[in-house]
Amino acid sequence: PITCIQNPAAGKEKELGIGTLQKAENPKKVMIAGGGVAGMKVAEIAARRGHEVVLYEKDAVLGGQIHLVKHIPFRNEFSEVARYIEYEIKQMDNIRIQTSRVCDLQTIEEENPDIFIVATGAVELIPDMVKTPKAVTSWDILKNKVEIGKNILVYDPLSFNEGVGIVEHLFETYEDIKVHYITPQNDIAMNAKNENKDILLRRLLPLDLRITPHMALIEADADKLIFRKTYTDKEMSIWDSAFDNFIYTGHMKSTDDLFWKLEDEKNMEVYRLGYAKAPSSVEIIIREADLLARSI
Repeated sequence: PITCIQNPAAGKEKELGIGTLQKAENPKKVMIAGGGVAGMKVAEIAARRGHEVVLYEKDAVLGGQIHLVKHIPFRNEFSEVARYIEYEIKQMDNIRIQTSRVCDLQTIEEENPDIFIVATGAVELIPDMVKTPKAVTSWDILKNKVEIGKNILVYDPLSFNEGVGIVEHLFETYEDIKVHYITPQNDIAMNAKNENKDILLRRLLPLDLRITPHMALIEADADKLIFRKTYTDKEMSIWDSAFDNFIYTGHMKSTDDLFWKLEDEKNMEVYRLGYAKAPSSVEIIIREADLLARSI
């Protein structure tokens, strides 16, 4: 089917195309916590329907995780997604944007919205089972928080684009490195389209990269990592001395505390959106933001 990362109406013109967006019968005050793609998109569509919108973002700039993704090779175009939506919402008189402002219960009480939307994203964490001091997240890498050695171990439990994106970032940024990529899945970049995966493999396979599928991490002590083959239960150990960095990708925790604190609130409608609800692709997040804004 025809789709567009920027335009959720592509391929769904009858449901979401021109002329389908209706003005709200009873315009309300909509408050949004989080100025990433999800928060900005729901703000845009809600404002187009006539709601009064206030958008809070804790950082000085809008865009959220897009500012990390754009550092991955061949992903810079994602920054255009955020740039376009930001441009649109800044043209609207019924959207008030508050950057460098943390949204808390006191702020919500002061704003007194009819509808509150939590779009505060997620954080990437290292699971408690991982004890090696060499463990870092992919976000640590993209934020340049880590000194990178020559031998790098990447564990990607989901085998989505993020994992291989980090691998590409490592090879583009650092010289003379070796990367061992391990996943319990059958393949790399499981959520990539086949035509894109072919291009990806042409870029990756000539590099000093070893790919090991079907291996699940079961233990990660300070001295070694133990993996178990998903189909035979055969184990593989990698000693701490064999790698300089251990990058654990894709382990996310939604930052949805505000949602749970307010879910029983009787005087306002409360929703979650984007990574604050569940990790997803930019395309799906934009579509869900559009649909939510149409429903309120």
